[in-house]
Amino acid sequence: MITKRILILRFSALGDILILLPLLKSIQNKNTNYHFTVASIPKLAFLFKDIPNVDFIGVDFKENYKGFKGLLDLFHVFYGYKFDAVLDLHDVIRTKVLKVLFKMVGTSVITFEKGRAEKKKMIENKSKNRVTLPTTFDRYFSAFKTLDNEFEIIENKLFEEIELNEKCVRFISDFDSKWIGIAPFSKHKSKEYSLEKINKIMNSFSDKSDVKFIFFGYGEAEKNQIESFFKDNEKVKNAISKFTFEEECAMISNLDIMISMDSANSHISALFGVPTLTIWGATHPVIGFKPYLQPFENQILPNSDSYPNLPVSIYGKVKKREYETIINSIDSEQIINRIKEILNLG
Repeated sequence: MITKRILILRFSALGDILILLPLLKSIQNKNTNYHFTVASIPKLAFLFKDIPNVDFIGVDFKENYKGFKGLLDLFHVFYGYKFDAVLDLHDVIRTKVLKVLFKMVGTSVITFEKGRAEKKKMIENKSKNRVTLPTTFDRYFSAFKTLDNEFEIIENKLFEEIELNEKCVRFISDFDSKWIGIAPFSKHKSKEYSLEKINKIMNSFSDKSDVKFIFFGYGEAEKNQIESFFKDNEKVKNAISKFTFEEECAMISNLDIMISMDSANSHISALFGVPTLTIWGATHPVIGFKPYLQPFENQILPNSDSYPNLPVSIYGKVKKREYETIINSIDSEQIINRIKEILNLG
C-alpha cells in the first residue's frame, strides 16, 4: 500500500498544538499507510518523536521566514517533501498564504473548522444556555476525517510519564510526598486566580507534611513574584525559568495533581493523565478548550447563578474591567475539596 504524506500546519498557540498530540497518537496506532509531518514550534519536537509515522519540522517565525518572502522560502522547504495533502489546523494569514501556494502547484488542501462564528455567538448571547461546542480535539478530528473517513479514535491514548533527569531529581528530591503543580499565570488577568487565594489552598494542607507544591510559569517577573510571595513557605518549590521546557514537561508528567488556569499548562498535564484542576473565569469549557479526557468535576467554575452571562470571552481578553476579577469569586474551598477527593484525604 502506498504511503500518503501529509503536512500538518499549526504554529500556535501552545495549548492548541498540544491537543494535536493524543489525536495523532490515537490515529497512528491503527492507520499505518499515512505519514504525517507536523510544522510547529521547535521546542515541541521532543513530544512528537515517538509517535509512529510522524515527523516534525520546527518553524520559528521570530528568527526565520519573516514576511511574505519568508513564507515563500518556507513553502519551498515544504515543497521539497512532495506532500500529497496539507492539513491546515491553524487557519490564520500565514497558513492561508501557504495554502494558496500549495493549491497553485496542485496539492490538496484541507482546513479545519475553527468555529469562529459559533464562539462569537456564544459570548454575545446574554441568555446563556451554554450549549457545549465541539472541542478543539473534535474539530481537528473532523479535518482528519475529511482526509480519510476511515480514521478512528482509540480513546485514552495518553503519554507515559517522562523520566526525570538528574537536575530535576535533585530539585524535587522528596519522592514520597504528594506533589501538586500550580500554574497561576496567564496572558490575560481574567484567567489568573489570585496568589492570596492560592495561598489559602496551600495553607489548608499545612498539617499534611507529605503534600507539597511546585510552581510553573515563564519569565523572570513571574519567577520573582512567586519567590517573593511564598519565600517563607517550606512546602513550595519554584520551577519558573529554572528548567528547559522539556524538563518542565517531565516534572509535570510526574505530578499527582496540576492546578492550572485556562492555559497551556492544563493541556500539558492532561496529556500525561495527571488529574488537572482547571480554574475558569471569563472563559468557559463549553467553548471547547477543556483539557483532554479531564472530567467535569475537574473544571472549577464561578457560580452560574451569580454570573449568568459567562462566558464573556473566548481566549481571556475582556471588554469590561469587572470581568477581570470574576475568577476570584471562586471559593478556594471548592478547589481544596476536590484536591482532597483526588488524593483520598479526609
